[in-house]
Amino acid sequence: MSSERRGGNCVAVVARSTLFLLALTQTGVANQTGEFRGSAPSPLGTASPLSLTAEHEAGYSAVSKSRHVDVLASGEPQLTGTSAPDAELDALFSQIDKDLEPYRASGITLEMVEQVYCMFNTQSFRLQVLHGQMYISGETRGFEDIQDRMKKLLVKVWTHYQDRLPDVDMMIQFDDWMLPNLEGQHPLGRCSKQGPVVTASKTAEDWHGILAPDASYEDEPGGWEVIRAILMDAAASHPWQNRTSQLMFRGAPTGKRAEMLGPDLGALRDDKLDIALGTWQQMTDTGDFLSLAAGCGHKYLLYLPGNTWANRLKLLMSCGSTVVMPRDPYVAFWWHMLREGENVIKINALTGGNSAKPVLKGVVHTLMQHDATAQRIGANARELVWKVLQPDRLYEYWYRLICKYAELQRFQPSLHPDALPLSESLMRPAALKIIRHRDRNCTSCPQPPDGSAWRSGWMGPND
Repeated sequence: MSSERRGGNCVAVVARSTLFLLALTQTGVANQTGEFRGSAPSPLGTASPLSLTAEHEAGYSAVSKSRHVDVLASGEPQLTGTSAPDAELDALFSQIDKDLEPYRASGITLEMVEQVYCMFNTQSFRLQVLHGQMYISGETRGFEDIQDRMKKLLVKVWTHYQDRLPDVDMMIQFDDWMLPNLEGQHPLGRCSKQGPVVTASKTAEDWHGILAPDASYEDEPGGWEVIRAILMDAAASHPWQNRTSQLMFRGAPTGKRAEMLGPDLGALRDDKLDIALGTWQQMTDTGDFLSLAAGCGHKYLLYLPGNTWANRLKLLMSCGSTVVMPRDPYVAFWWHMLREGENVIKINALTGGNSAKPVLKGVVHTLMQHDATAQRIGANARELVWKVLQPDRLYEYWYRLICKYAELQRFQPSLHPDALPLSESLMRPAALKIIRHRDRNCTSCPQPPDGSAWRSGWMGPND
C-alpha cells in the first residue's frame, strides 16, 4: 500500500516563494447591461516596452532575472493580496483528482504502466522517482527538444520537493495527439487495462489522460518566468485606451488554421482584423511578423488551436487584452478555470470558407460597443494567468500530481534496467543509450513479435 512506501506522508504544501507576485485590480461586478461596476483597472505602470526580438538580438540569454524583478517592483503598484487565494489554488489543483478518478477504484498497477510503455513507441518517456531521485527511461526519437525542456521542468520540481517526493513509475507523452485508448487490444492478450498517461492536453474522451504543466513553460528564451515578465512589461507600456481596436493573430498554418480562416487571408486585414499566417520553418512567408510583446498593443487577440491545442493561450491572456477563442474539445490542465464572458470570449468553431470574416468582425463590433466590459475581461484574464500560473504553482501542481498518483499505485516501483538519472539524461550522448528498444523494456507486456501487424495509432520499434 502507498502508506508503506517512501512518500506516504505527502502533504499539501504551499510552494516556495515566487519571484513574481502580482497584485491586480479588484474584479468589478457586471450589471444587466453588460457594463461592469467597480473600480477601473489600475494602470500597470509606465515601464518602457520590451521587445522580445530586440532582447534576443542583444543576447537575451544574458539578461538577468533581477532586471525583470526591478521592472516589476518599480512599475507595478504594490497592492494587497498578491498571491492566489486558497480557493483559486484549490480550484486549480482540483483537476488532478478529476483526472485520476478513473483509477480510484482499481488503482494503478505495473501492468497498466507497461501497457502504455510497451504498446507505444511514440514521443514519450518513463519517469521514475525512487528514494527522492528522478530517473528517465525509454526515451524515444522525435520531439527531442520538447523532451529536454520537459526534463528541465522536472529538475525544478525535484529542486523544490526532492526530500518529499514519493516513489512513482509513470509515463509522460509529448505528441500533439493523446495516445489512444487501447484497452484490451494487445495482440498477445496481455495488459488488458489501459494505463494512465501524463499529457499536456486531451479531450473529454481521453479519460486515461492526466493533465500537467508541459514543456512550453520551459520555452526559450528564459522560460516562463522571464517571458511572463516581458509580457507584463509590454502590457504596462500599452494602456487600454491606446491599444488598437483590432482582433490580431499571428501564427503558423498548423493543423486546420488555414482552413478555419478561409481561402482569402487578405480579407482578414482591415480596420477591425489584423490576422496573418506565416510559414516559420520554411521562412518563405513571415506573415508580417509581430513579437508577442508587440501583440499586447491590440485590444483583442485571437486564439486558434494547432494540431490539437496551442500553448499560446497563457501568453495572450498575459497581455490584458480580450482573448477570443473558438470552442474546441482540447483542454490543458488549467483551462477549467476559464469563464466564458468573464476572462475569455468563446465563439463557435470557425467552419472555413468565407465565414470567418463576418463572424470575427461581428465579434469585434460587439466588443467595441462594450469597451468597458472588454477591458474588464482582459484584466480578469491577466489576473488569472498571473496569480494562478506562477512558476512555483506549476512545480506544486507536479508535486501534488506525483503524490496523488503514488497513493493509487498498487506496486512498489523498481528501477528500470535502462534508467538514467535525470541529470544524465539531459546530456544527449547519454540519452541515446536509453532509446526505447524491443529486447529489454517490457516484462509484463511483451511487444508484438517482429513482423506482426501494429494496430492504428502504434508506431514501429526504434531498434
